[in-house]
Order: sequence, then C-alpha cells, then structure tokens
Amino acid sequence: MEEKIIRVKAIFEFYKENYRANQPIPCGKGNYRPGHHFSWSTGNESYMGAVFFPDELDYFYPGSSAEVEINFWADQKLRSELRPGLKWEIKEAQYIVGSAQLVKVLGEQH
Repeated sequence: MEEKIIRVKAIFEFYKENYRANQPIPCGKGNYRPGHHFSWSTGNESYMGAVFFPDELDYFYPGSSAEVEINFWADQKLRSELRPGLKWEIKEAQYIVGSAQLVKVLGEQH
C-alpha cells in the first residue's frame, strides 16, 4: 500500500463543548496532530494529519473556527475520497473535539 503526504485546505471547527474544559490548542507549526475520523472509518480507526493554523494565531480556542492546512499520510482510499465539501470528525484519543470540511486539495508529495 503506497502512502503519500496530501496537503489540503479545510475549515476546522473546534467545538466549544468538549473534554478539554475550555483549554485552547497551542498553534505551533504542525504540532497539533489529532486523529481525523471519516465516515468510512470503523471503530477507533483514524487518519493522522498535522494541522497548520494561520500564522497570526497563537492559540485556537474552543468555539472557534479557522481555515487551516492539514498534511495527511494518505492511502489510496483517502486520496480517492478527498473532494471539496467532504466533512469529518477531529478526535483526540476517543474524544470528538471538532469537525473539518475540505475546501480544496493543495497537492501531494512522496
């Protein structure tokens, strides 16, 4: 199975009500790497993806949304499903902390 890094632009909504008890996410360069749970994923299966927040953000607070870039390690299934409008859940361990919606695919690299 060949995996590639796929870069996408997406709208990330960080739910106000979540297990973090109103703790923000520090916005380092790709330091936030939650699980990305898609509709075809089973059980706790998630894809890993590094989230890159806008440069002007130091923290991303619950209840916020922002356009972000995400780098996925993507197998053929994910690559075939990535289309504008696709929605998925953002998870930390078993907790759903937000959602994302694909704006556009930016490219892929080996």
